[in-house]
Amino acid sequence: MTSIRNNPEVIVVGAGLAGLRCAGLLHEQGIDVLLLERRDQVGGRVRTDLIDGFRLDHGFQVLQTAYPAAQRAFDYAALELRPFPAGAYVFTEGRFQPFFDPLRHPEHLWGTLRSGLFGARDLFALLKLGRRLEPFSMERTESDDSEADRTTTRTLLETLGFSETFIRRFWQPFLRGVFLETPLETRAAKFFFVMKAFREGEAALPARGMQALPDQLAARLPAENIRTGCTVTRVEPDGTVQLQDGTTLRPRITVLAVDAAAATRLWPDWKLDVRWNQSTTVYFAADSEPPDMPDALLLEGDPDAGPVATAAALHRIAPSYAPSGSFLLAATMPGFLPDRPEMAFEAARPQLRRWFGPVVNHWQPLACYPIRHALPAEPASWHPPAQYRLSKNVWCCGDYFGPASIQGALWHAERVAEQILAEGHA
Repeated sequence: MTSIRNNPEVIVVGAGLAGLRCAGLLHEQGIDVLLLERRDQVGGRVRTDLIDGFRLDHGFQVLQTAYPAAQRAFDYAALELRPFPAGAYVFTEGRFQPFFDPLRHPEHLWGTLRSGLFGARDLFALLKLGRRLEPFSMERTESDDSEADRTTTRTLLETLGFSETFIRRFWQPFLRGVFLETPLETRAAKFFFVMKAFREGEAALPARGMQALPDQLAARLPAENIRTGCTVTRVEPDGTVQLQDGTTLRPRITVLAVDAAAATRLWPDWKLDVRWNQSTTVYFAADSEPPDMPDALLLEGDPDAGPVATAAALHRIAPSYAPSGSFLLAATMPGFLPDRPEMAFEAARPQLRRWFGPVVNHWQPLACYPIRHALPAEPASWHPPAQYRLSKNVWCCGDYFGPASIQGALWHAERVAEQILAEGHA
């Protein structure tokens, strides 16, 4: 590694979305900032591999276009976003049944009404949910609704009046794919956050994969201000940064923009208790797709059918994710971590055969991404960490301050950058 100047104004440790956003905002205001990343490229948990012409995100991820912090941070036009339809197909009773927003997709209205997924009580419950979402803000760590912070999502759905059939067939698989946990113990406020984003915007994929998000943020920094392959081993209370190669850096301010597990390693005295939800995503490829392949999110309507909660034919959503004429399917298994990749493919195939038939036997296993630290958990009665600031010279930011999401990572990065600027560290 080439030498690094030892006295930048600010060092940001971690080049995920939070670190990139914080460093970019400081750089815009003329602050000499240095961004350090231990991996070989920026992005943190938001990364994309290119394998045999297929774009494979590390886990099934989307950008919610309604996120206010994302609207401030990204140039959506340059990302060439490819939205998912506002709905899903639920596999139940041997076939896929449509469930779509009739205002956005009137062509699916009749199919949705005939699907048998819901009854009159569920329609009334959806109306009640809509009213609860009206005052909800996506730009808060904790909601103004204290009951929603203390209540599980499962309890909220029951309180709103949803039928057990609709919860099992739609809400449970859909939210398993979002929260990466099965009992729906995530706080109801996080559910409101998710549904507000779906209601006010679209879930979309950048044409060049989710890696396009961190790449766009990184492009706003001079190349010499980002150092990848650079491992930080300790941060001192005065902001001093120790690197694995023995280098000592002495900035005025250090920002820890790493995940919660790494933050406690770099700052051992910080007793940060963060639980993680885990997940595995597998990708299958083929030269052609099965007939009548749905072009929206796919849900498993039977919670006992197997580990796959959600899947999507990504080439139907974003054609640039696959070579021309090829088929690419991503299947996500929340809470499942295989000992080896073959186990994940073997676990997914029986379910996918239920959906698509024996053609699944001929699909090529392309890649497997088991992610132990996939998403910080936010159970009922969850509270964010009490402090952003670890010492006079050390700050921290990340999505584990909640709500765990792209919005959360960017929003907290903005707050920390604002505080640093407000104190005159320029």
